Amino acid sequence: MESWKFLHFNKLYIEMILQELAKLYDRLSDDPDAEVPGRGTSIQNIGFRITLDEEGTLVGIDDIRSVQKGKSSLVSIPMQVLGGGKSSGSGFNASFLWDNCGYLLGFKGNGDENPGRTRKAFEALRDKHLQFEEQISHPAFSAVCRFLEQWNPDKILGYLNDEKLCLCNGIFRIQGNSRHVHELSEIRDWWLKQGGMELWKGEGEDQETGMCLVSGRIAPLALLHEPVIKGVRNAQMSGAKLVSYNCASFLSYGKEKGFNAPVSEDRAFAYCCGLNYLLSRQETRIFMGDATMVFWADAPVAEMNAIMAEFMAGMVPPHDFSPNAVPVSAMDENVLQ
Repeated sequence: MESWKFLHFNKLYIEMILQELAKLYDRLSDDPDAEVPGRGTSIQNIGFRITLDEEGTLVGIDDIRSVQKGKSSLVSIPMQVLGGGKSSGSGFNASFLWDNCGYLLGFKGNGDENPGRTRKAFEALRDKHLQFEEQISHPAFSAVCRFLEQWNPDKILGYLNDEKLCLCNGIFRIQGNSRHVHELSEIRDWWLKQGGMELWKGEGEDQETGMCLVSGRIAPLALLHEPVIKGVRNAQMSGAKLVSYNCASFLSYGKEKGFNAPVSEDRAFAYCCGLNYLLSRQETRIFMGDATMVFWADAPVAEMNAIMAEFMAGMVPPHDFSPNAVPVSAMDENVLQ
């Protein structure tokens, strides 16, 4: 009997399922055909690229959106960037070497209802990048800092060929370099291996540690479980949290936010990415009324997800369950062996 995993978002009985979602992510990350973000990164939709010369002078703002089948307008392209998605809130949350147009260029279009706040968001991103320039010590990053120092948001309309780009995320590239700044190996190493991610997020040696409920190991605990979950019906479009505590009445023993359900940063990232992967694919996601269901398999059976989708729709044609006919994939527990 093959092992099936289900998650029904109307019934958040998730303590055990988090372990299985984290295991799924571990299998997916070993599968070259599965597009899942690595630790410390995320997949974001990018619509424009800010091209600079080596001194940080603006060369141009390039529209990198693409034509997508079935779409009448250009769409942003998915790209792996450093850091997670942007969370909602009243404060400023500047991203590392990528962000939306308001943060990167201080402009969100002529319809911006609060241009003063948008300008402050740009200043927050500028100041945070300048704060880490000496520590990162890389000419491409310094060029970005010089651009941010001298950029005047009032000039943006002279560089945009489509004001819809003001609704998109952007990245940086140095003229003559085929890779974007966030893709340069020295900068990725600082972010992923030298503790840059924790420093950017304001976490240090005093970060709280404890036993992770998912792995059972002592590790740094996640204050917020990220990346946010996207694709759940009736949840926030910007993303939602599967595990969160946002009211004082939910707290106990002086524990705040995610410390009430201690999960390590690594395992929180893993289960969130595993769940987002399932929610992004029609083969593993079903809407039933106002409920969102995802399912996946850990048995090496061909077309397992398609079989389950047909079953849920009331159609179960004959399939060959012979082990000899089955390719081992990320949905297969045996990948772990």
